[in-house]
Amino acid sequence: MVISPHLHKTKKGLQIVLAPDNSTEAVALLIVTRAGSRFESDDLAGMSHFLEHMYFTGTTRRPSSNAIAKEIDALGAEFNAHPSEETVSYHIKSASEHLEKTIDIFSDMLVNSRFDLKDIKKEKKVVVEEVKLHQDMPTSEVFDLFSEALFAGTPLGKRVGGTIKTVGNFNREKLLENKKLLYSSNRTYICVSGNFGKLSPGEVVKMVESKFDFSTSDFKDQQKLKLSAKKFHHQTKDTNQTNFVIGNFGPSYSAKDRLATRLLTIILGGAMSSRLFQEIREKRGLAYDIRTSGQFFSDIGAIYTSGGVANNKVGETLLEVINQYQKIKKDLSREEVEAAKSFMIGQTKIAFEDSLNLAEFYLNNLIFTGNIKTKEEVFAEVESITFDQVLSAAKKYLDENNLTLALVGPEAAEKQVKRIIKT
Repeated sequence: MVISPHLHKTKKGLQIVLAPDNSTEAVALLIVTRAGSRFESDDLAGMSHFLEHMYFTGTTRRPSSNAIAKEIDALGAEFNAHPSEETVSYHIKSASEHLEKTIDIFSDMLVNSRFDLKDIKKEKKVVVEEVKLHQDMPTSEVFDLFSEALFAGTPLGKRVGGTIKTVGNFNREKLLENKKLLYSSNRTYICVSGNFGKLSPGEVVKMVESKFDFSTSDFKDQQKLKLSAKKFHHQTKDTNQTNFVIGNFGPSYSAKDRLATRLLTIILGGAMSSRLFQEIREKRGLAYDIRTSGQFFSDIGAIYTSGGVANNKVGETLLEVINQYQKIKKDLSREEVEAAKSFMIGQTKIAFEDSLNLAEFYLNNLIFTGNIKTKEEVFAEVESITFDQVLSAAKKYLDENNLTLALVGPEAAEKQVKRIIKT
């Protein structure tokens, strides 16, 4: 039996969401803190990402990364962490009978990590290699270039992983200072979703509150962004194909037109029957992967199309993407909107079969809107979106005269697009 989510807020400001579901044998523990690259100064770029690594290196009770990994592996659990621009999340998913143990392990990591000097030195090497890995992957690097261009001069334009230089300058003092500021009760959100086993909801709340005993922080988020996007950002690289991202600003997570914009991305390039997939892949054979997506932050967002094409076809492909941006504002159909609604609801229902996905949904809504929505409320909201709302989003966010383009590919690709994007 699935029970509606319940929010408990502690005196220190820690927000705990419980989402019991006895129809599954698994349970997910998700911890999200409002840290991330947006809250870092230029010299500390990548600090949130580096801290995430350090939390897995050892505590007093579990003195090494191997000790932590062995204990989790013995449970047959899945665990990971994910830093982003505005949040850093940590999750562990296990069989229901191990919930108490997973709470103990992850609270120990996040509250009692040692930040040993030897571990810091070693982890710097690991993170530098991770930075290099992403730089050597055009499909990853091009998204960093796009963010650097679209959000130029703002904290959202920073790379989540930082740079080799900034990572190399991190020290224990800076790590502990950053931890104290951002890993606080009033900036942390925790969700337990799934089967609680023999534990009652009250026992789970009491356990989470006592174990995740963070201090409070008076850290103030940065001021409103001053947006001034660059038109073009290109990294010359000798590759077999050119990877691109082209797009514009989009709505924030809490904006009224976010879901209408999500439907727009589905119609444009979010499904196999979408306009761009059919035109660029199925009809012209220009790309294996072509898609339109959205990214939504607390006060702004982005809508963009990405793909990889033959180096001599990048100009043709981008012209067709822009053509489809123009075209959809003229001939969007009501049938497309209704089909996109059905697709979005169906995909969401499939995703919600996973307790971790459900936990992420609850916490994202809580963090970015201040509320917890039920699944049913979201489905009803999607159903209520009108044709005019989707068309309005297209006219607002698909301005072909104000597009930002990022490319990773040979110099010849840059020459093709200069006729398309006025730099």
